[in-house]
Amino acid sequence: MPVSEIQGQQLPASSNTTPSATKADQLGQTEFLELLIAQLKAQDPLNPMNGTEFTAQLAQFSSLDQLTAVNDSLGALNVSQAAAAKNQAVDYIGKTIKAEGNTAYLSDGNATNDLSITLNNDSDAVYISIYDAYGRYAGTIEKGPMSAGDHQFSWDGTDASGKTLPDGAYTFEVSATDVHGNMVTARTAMTGEVMRVIFKGGTAYLDLGSAEVPVDAVKSVSES
Repeated sequence: MPVSEIQGQQLPASSNTTPSATKADQLGQTEFLELLIAQLKAQDPLNPMNGTEFTAQLAQFSSLDQLTAVNDSLGALNVSQAAAAKNQAVDYIGKTIKAEGNTAYLSDGNATNDLSITLNNDSDAVYISIYDAYGRYAGTIEKGPMSAGDHQFSWDGTDASGKTLPDGAYTFEVSATDVHGNMVTARTAMTGEVMRVIFKGGTAYLDLGSAEVPVDAVKSVSES
């Protein structure tokens, strides 16, 4: 006898059942077991439940029980991973990081974080262009020959005429050429000491004073 039928009477069936049914409309583990027990109590002794049907229903219950256990395990794993990620982020405090980005911050006329660039090849001339928060050109830092690899430098917070720029956020771009005038691939990064960790929407950000860098953007870590 099917689960939905007791003593020859059809149990009320949910109408308009769709895959998008709410959680309250779904048959849970406890409800399934209660329904199965009720079915066993109500069966006709002279016409007992078919063994094959009963075995199939027990198999369904077993599958439901296993899925519930798997779901609980996955939930516990997610909690554990989130806690581990938070602990890892806290370990960055007091250390100097290099992260992807091209932002420079000025506070009291001084840059609060160093600028970093990476050159794929040796360069004969390197130019770092500075722009304000509105994308307006503010000046260019000219560098002479530089070898391939990582380079880090400070910005004095002045424009092309040597005037100190207002406090705020700025962006920088780098262009470089070799001795033959060919363009050299260059990438930007930002460095700074991690002051604290901020959690927003489940994501950890490292506070460098003025800049907030997501943990996923960190490229290297060193002692301050």
